[in-house]
Amino acid sequence: MVTLAHRTPRTGAAAGGPTSFAEVRARRSHRLWIRRVDVAVVGLGATLLAALGSGVPSFWYDEAASVASADRPIPDLLRLLGTVDAVHGLYYLLLHVWFGVVGIGEWTARLPSVVGVGVAASGLVVLGYLLGDRRLAVTAGVVFAILPRTTWAATEARSSAWTMAVAVWLTVLLVTTLRRPSPTRWACYALGVACSVVLFLYSATLVAPHLLAVALIARRRLGPAALAAAAGLAATIPFVLLTVAERAQVQWIPPLDGRAVGNVLRDQWFVDSTVGAAVAWLVVLAALGAAVRRLGHGARPHAPAASTVVAACGAVLPTALLIAWSLGTTPSYLDRYVAFSTPFAAMLLAAAVLALARRPRRAAVLVGVLAVAFLPAYLSQRTAFAKPVGMDYSAAADVLAARARPGDCVLYGAASWNPTTLRIVGAARPDAVAGLVDIGLARRAADAGTFWADPLPVDALRLDGCATAWLVTDADRDTTSLVERPTGEVFTMGAGRAADTPEYAAAAAAGLRETDRTTLNLSQVIRFER
Repeated sequence: MVTLAHRTPRTGAAAGGPTSFAEVRARRSHRLWIRRVDVAVVGLGATLLAALGSGVPSFWYDEAASVASADRPIPDLLRLLGTVDAVHGLYYLLLHVWFGVVGIGEWTARLPSVVGVGVAASGLVVLGYLLGDRRLAVTAGVVFAILPRTTWAATEARSSAWTMAVAVWLTVLLVTTLRRPSPTRWACYALGVACSVVLFLYSATLVAPHLLAVALIARRRLGPAALAAAAGLAATIPFVLLTVAERAQVQWIPPLDGRAVGNVLRDQWFVDSTVGAAVAWLVVLAALGAAVRRLGHGARPHAPAASTVVAACGAVLPTALLIAWSLGTTPSYLDRYVAFSTPFAAMLLAAAVLALARRPRRAAVLVGVLAVAFLPAYLSQRTAFAKPVGMDYSAAADVLAARARPGDCVLYGAASWNPTTLRIVGAARPDAVAGLVDIGLARRAADAGTFWADPLPVDALRLDGCATAWLVTDADRDTTSLVERPTGEVFTMGAGRAADTPEYAAAAAAGLRETDRTTLNLSQVIRFER
């Protein structure tokens, strides 16, 4: 059995080191200072890498849902969470407070995620020190910072980055509690489990790898660990029941098929980076091959390091549980839903790097190779239309913000690739439509207690009082096509022309004529004047 023990340095003549208590104390103080520097430098570096270009991509549907939910009074937000999306409720509440301080925009909405990446990277360095040594700690933190799933999370106004941070620090708390158990520490771990589940329901699957790791590295602590985990999960039962009652909101998740293998091996941790995934898996396989060869040459088998046990459990078990659940009951697995497993995958990859390159310079070169392989994905994530199927809500909002004047009318058409009307553009970027008259609005989303506002029927539109009107609608297309993402999600890019839409016809019937048109990636903005 793997053991999790304190590593206390030998002192005195037997160690060939300092003989006085003051010298021992000074050495320990120096090592602690080095650790703190490593934690700070890796965390800050990960934050800066995550921040670069994070505000460039246009918002997409999921982010618009975050903004539209958080940008309403607390009573209205709580009413919404009582019927839909309670699974993201804590994140929306925190985002509501944040928006009250900094306002809404692509950069500000994603800045919490950028910070979350840095917090997770710092925590992984701490965990690496607890389970290994400095080489493992720093390498794991750096590998985590450059993984495509990590850099992707920084460009999402969703809770993914913070699920990573909570997963890491909850594991740090567990390891420190295993080393120095006390009722207070076990109570804190139970509280941490509860908070992680409320932040994102699927984080509950982290309990299984935690308990398996405890069984393997500190079996005598399994009882208290199981009791604390059970207490934390029990505290979330009301929340879980609420989210189960709202399960209809995930019925769109496609059933698993043969693509699931690619989702796990590539997109789960190496988003849209086929080359990066191939290089990373080659490193892992090469490290395993080297271990097998050493055994073949008569080397004595060693018990796996505690870091390997914890990392393997954290990387593999949540995915396995969700896939098993999806196959046995309801489809629930999407690669981005297990983003919290990314730090553990990073630690596994770091261990593979160090197994292959025992010298620091060689390890740095190998990490550099990984960084180069991941670079195209990083750059692609930070382009204007990097979001699924190239959604362009921000681009449309920018047109309105730059060209529309207060008092102008605005109306929104439908788009086959969009789950609601393109009024979502204004929901994602309320600053862009401030001062405009939404003539197609029947009832605000906050008043309806729903995600999206209720539109008026087109025949009820009244444009007679509009001197200038703006129509946000789908782009013109000659043919219908389907775009299928690696997850199995299918988007229909419908054929049609703006001139044939009922909104365009209503504007023309009111005596307005088209004077300008801006075509974007998926949508277009048309100006009418009387």
